[in-house]
Amino acid sequence: MRSAGNLGDRPLIVLTATRQEDILPEIPPNDAEAEEDLWVHQLQPELVHLSTRGKQIVVESSHEMPTEHPEVVISAIHEVWLAARVYCARVHHGQIDDLGL
Repeated sequence: MRSAGNLGDRPLIVLTATRQEDILPEIPPNDAEAEEDLWVHQLQPELVHLSTRGKQIVVESSHEMPTEHPEVVISAIHEVWLAARVYCARVHHGQIDDLGL
């Protein structure tokens, strides 16, 4: 994440799945819960903070979120697309220096 840099105020939504089905059965339940907590409440929020307009949406889902909850994925894409259009319009009208790409 450190190499990703800073996204400024570009729109960003991090969709976080809460069910990790790939946890080995020999891992004690308390350790599995601690890993999930770390993922949901520390690692994923770090991604959110790459943008001042970052937002995390936690979904009761596995990594198959697009098939389990397509409405959430579609909604997030639509929200970022709309926000990106506004952002690009601000660049075009000189309200922001450049896209910084």
